[in-house]
Amino acid sequence: MPSIYTVTLNPALDKTVQVPNFAVDQVNRITWLRQDAGGKGINVSKVIAKLGGESTAIAVLAGQTGKWIADVLSENSIKVQAISVPGETRTNLKVVDTEGGTNTDINEPGPEVTDTMLDQALADVIAKTSVGDIRFSPAASPWSCL
Repeated sequence: MPSIYTVTLNPALDKTVQVPNFAVDQVNRITWLRQDAGGKGINVSKVIAKLGGESTAIAVLAGQTGKWIADVLSENSIKVQAISVPGETRTNLKVVDTEGGTNTDINEPGPEVTDTMLDQALADVIAKTSVGDIRFSPAASPWSCL
């Protein structure tokens, strides 16, 4: 049976907060907070797990945030193959204003990933996969040809 691999080159800790009547240039109070491991490939692996399937999430992970993402995925029975890089995996803030009906995304940049790091990671992925395996990589990714 083929294995499924997803690739996430810029994952994130997604924090979604509810802030009724969110206002710029004022103190706002969070009434609800949810934290999720996010990124296109990771999201695909999460859907596969919810449907009862198995996949391996290959992700560029850095620092304590990267460790948190790997731990959360593992706790949810998603195998993780981390591509470790220096720095810190990004955190994104999603502000939901239920009163005003708005959503505001504030996204950090991810850690710097060099071509050498990507080349090594690609070689590792190729070595671990077999003909017939299914690989998901976002279309904007340099790996979309996998």
